[in-house]
Amino acid sequence: MYKYILAVYLVVLSIHLRAQVATTSFSESAQLEAQPYWNDPANGPKIDLQLPKDFQGRTKAAQAGSAEEIAYRVFRTIDYSDGLETVANGLVTWQLTVSAKQAMTLSFRFSEISLPERGELYLYSPESFMSVGPITRSNVVDETLNTDYINGSTVTLVARWPEVEKAPTLVIDSYMLGVRALAARSDAAFGSSLSCNINASCPSPSPIPDLDLQIESVCKILIGSGACTGALINNACNDYTPYVLTAEHCFLSTAELTNAIFRFNYESAVCVDSDGDSQGVEPDISRWVSYSGGTEISSWDRFTGSDFTLLELRQQLREPFAFSGWDRRNLQPANSTFIHHPRGDVKKVTFESDQTTPDGNFFDFVLTPGTGGDRGSLEGASSGAPHYNPQGRIVGWISSGWPHSVPCDATSSVNSNGRLFSSWLGGGTAATRLRDALGAGRDPNFMTALESANMNGIKNVCNSTQRFTLVNRPPNSLITWTVSPRNLATITENTANFVDLSPVPGRGGKLP
Repeated sequence: MYKYILAVYLVVLSIHLRAQVATTSFSESAQLEAQPYWNDPANGPKIDLQLPKDFQGRTKAAQAGSAEEIAYRVFRTIDYSDGLETVANGLVTWQLTVSAKQAMTLSFRFSEISLPERGELYLYSPESFMSVGPITRSNVVDETLNTDYINGSTVTLVARWPEVEKAPTLVIDSYMLGVRALAARSDAAFGSSLSCNINASCPSPSPIPDLDLQIESVCKILIGSGACTGALINNACNDYTPYVLTAEHCFLSTAELTNAIFRFNYESAVCVDSDGDSQGVEPDISRWVSYSGGTEISSWDRFTGSDFTLLELRQQLREPFAFSGWDRRNLQPANSTFIHHPRGDVKKVTFESDQTTPDGNFFDFVLTPGTGGDRGSLEGASSGAPHYNPQGRIVGWISSGWPHSVPCDATSSVNSNGRLFSSWLGGGTAATRLRDALGAGRDPNFMTALESANMNGIKNVCNSTQRFTLVNRPPNSLITWTVSPRNLATITENTANFVDLSPVPGRGGKLP
């Protein structure tokens, strides 16, 4: 039994989770310029970023489809002293514009960042009307931060804080130059995968009755110049620890893991577009949920192990979210379902109708799209994608395959997936196995998918008793309710699933 204390605040809801940094796309310049953080780039200093000598060649290769690279990292130090600081009405504003002609997107790595208590940092592009922020001190872990990609070749950085507080520390040690042409206010990789891939919003080719939670748990991982796929995975405590399971070969260094962007909800809202195109519709940026950086919990390499990395996101999750379940038993699935981001495209579902064959630390299988009941393909950036058994639980992850992208008319292919069964004990240490983090000392044979909890109820508690209901209560949880401030309301009745609040006479409160 695991204890959850849910406090109902009349000013702030206690189960609020610290959100990730918001990425916003405005439809026109006037909307961006109407934002309170907007500062005209012409009013501050500007740095022109130098392009690498082979940048144009890489851009042409990416646009022609002959390379899967999405961006190119360049090391250069930019810091607070490069910007301009102004003071007005007790508010300090710092501003700097950076430009890299011919770059399709820009992303920045802050090797040192420390913000005032009431300080905010924004990044925006006057070209694409795209904005990232506010970034506050609650979004920063270990004084480092990697920003999401911003469409355009010019980005303005603006920091604001009360004059009475200390100025921030801002040091950028590198930036990513995008080499792919962009769809309008969308991800550069949209529409890049093979036409036989099936959007996650389509009727599922999988026999799993309901894939909603599994689909919600899967994310695109932006790593340096490329991408992979991963999934939030549940643990035996059902405690919402943001573990992500993916392939070990996706990360060449700890720095790549620390700087990775984990993008959820990157999926087409419709199965096909109005013309019947299987690409679907560009996901609006407002649908994306992105988190910056991960910390490795355990991994087992592809040469001696099963090619897995289990990591923990460095930022807390914003609801709603979901975790995939898993099965660690030594079983051979009758069929398999994969949810992935081929070539970094929107989320797709692929179905393998035959059994996968255990081969040491891996499963082997032959995917033949469109024949024998198989549906969909596997491509670059599908690596790390969860492999689900017919019960909808993770039993493995995509590791390797030949050909690298399985053609839509392929009659044969060779594919290999890491096995969760082998990885449970892994290499025999906490750093090379899944048992310690996912088993949490209980070692269950399997865990089901988990959906985030939330509370339903009206905000006003003024003249009458109001009920607040806990939705998606975590399994095996003990719920305790408290109220703060206590002088505004009292608990008149409660169970594990709901609480009734009655206002103190003359002191009713209101939830935000």
